[in-house]
Amino acid sequence: MPKTAVKSKAKASNSVKISKKVIYFFGGGKAEGKASMKNLLGGKGANLAEMAGHPDLRLPVPPGFTLTTEICTYYWANKRSYPKGLTQDVEKNIRKVEEITGKKFGDANNPLLVSVRSGARSSMPGMMETILNCGLTTETIPGLIKLTNNPRFVYDSYRRLIMMYSDVVMEKAAGIEPADDQGIRKQLERIMHDMKTKKGAKSDFGRVRFVGFGSRQSLSPVERHSRRLGHSSERAGHGVRQHGRELLHRRGLHPQPRHR
Repeated sequence: MPKTAVKSKAKASNSVKISKKVIYFFGGGKAEGKASMKNLLGGKGANLAEMAGHPDLRLPVPPGFTLTTEICTYYWANKRSYPKGLTQDVEKNIRKVEEITGKKFGDANNPLLVSVRSGARSSMPGMMETILNCGLTTETIPGLIKLTNNPRFVYDSYRRLIMMYSDVVMEKAAGIEPADDQGIRKQLERIMHDMKTKKGAKSDFGRVRFVGFGSRQSLSPVERHSRRLGHSSERAGHGVRQHGRELLHRRGLHPQPRHR
């Protein structure tokens, strides 16, 4: 390829503009973004910011942060590389989450677990991937068991992390396209099924308890409240969802129905 062509290509990739601020934080009753910023924060990020920070809402959204869509554009335009300083910015925002939650990422005694969720400017049902329970490792498992007093819950959470990470990161993100029913998640599910058959178990979960991390309570606030009222957790959950829809409706936000 002629040198002039190489220079032209390099110049085109570096012409992608990216803002100085590429991470937007939300939590603690505040948010750096808002619902109108979907092009920059994606649908999930913009709505999380609105719920967490709008003075008329300020819902108890767990703290977190959103990496802007500009980073994705930059990544593909610059040979799959990230903007300088992104790692430091992520670490800085992790510290903010730690301050609000009172937990520390990677701490053996009081670990912070985070979820990594993908988002887009437009709704893409079934296309966005999630990895839950990041921060759960062989070093942090004992600490979480001590906090929750529920080893089964902790190891099941670890199983979910392994399945999601191997599927989303080690297979899909790596560009691996396995044959039908040979994907890593399918294989892991078959292993689980074989183990259940071997043990004579009808279910892989039984009675799953909701656990509030760092709390001695084994039930979620919704379940505790529903029990006091004599409601089922499903009915109580519906009430919470309905309340959330009413708040969003007042703000002129109309969530689209989920198609099954």
